[in-house]
Amino acid sequence: MTTLEKLYNAAVVPVVVLDDAVDAVPTAKALLAGGVDVMEITFRTAAAADSIAAVAKECPDMLVGAGTV
Repeated sequence: MTTLEKLYNAAVVPVVVLDDAVDAVPTAKALLAGGVDVMEITFRTAAAADSIAAVAKECPDMLVGAGTV
């Protein structure tokens, strides 16, 4: 499935604010377990870049992006 198809088919895109990058992968895994495979991590915190990188590396089935830049 392409990125656009994944976005189009998403019933919901959760907007996640993380203050600590250590919470990124567990959050992504919980979303995946619940059937959500798309997430937006807000880029308003110092942990945003590391959080996105961690999810992209550890959760290949999750489409992760930055938002609220």
